[in-house]
Amino acid sequence: MINKDVNQQSWIEKSNAIIDSIADEFDCVCYVDLAKNLDEDDVDIFHASQFLVARVPALRGERNLRKRFKLICDNFVCSEDRDDFRERTRREVIAQNLEKATQYIVPFRCELDGAEVYFQMNFFADRDKSGMLKGFTLRLRNVDRDIRSKQRYELERHLNENIVMKFGEKVESVFQDFVLQGRTQRSFSGRGQAQWNRWACCHGRHSSR
Repeated sequence: MINKDVNQQSWIEKSNAIIDSIADEFDCVCYVDLAKNLDEDDVDIFHASQFLVARVPALRGERNLRKRFKLICDNFVCSEDRDDFRERTRREVIAQNLEKATQYIVPFRCELDGAEVYFQMNFFADRDKSGMLKGFTLRLRNVDRDIRSKQRYELERHLNENIVMKFGEKVESVFQDFVLQGRTQRSFSGRGQAQWNRWACCHGRHSSR
């Protein structure tokens, strides 16, 4: 009995250590038990950031998934994304997407200090030994930096492609002229150096006399 309690305490400490290690990266980490019905407390909360709770205080202690999503949708998600968020975060929709996949993603935007910020919910399937879906893990994180970096990359790539398509022949012509000019300069420099060497040689002979 003592060994069992010790093992359980050790497991709890290890679990807490893992949760603490991801606390800086995610604003929320939960587990949803699909064996419970929609009206029950089907959520186990492992982590909720101070930032998220400050934005949506009613989330503190709320353990029903449907109520949690309604609070997040009404108080955190941008108005333009709310309909999509409501539809894609219904528990049956999440479960349906996880039936044949290990992960399901719901991106959305929120408004912070007058600016739109990108967030993302990731759902990870949890299956029993037979492979049946019995629950899922939910993680919420700020992906604004990643999204904007990707947007900048795509914009630069698109601009570069447009430049090549519009000015490709001119750019190629300028490049060829530059190469040809460089060869001419090198050829002239070679002839000039040879002339200088001959002059120096003759000048040296006159000086020696």
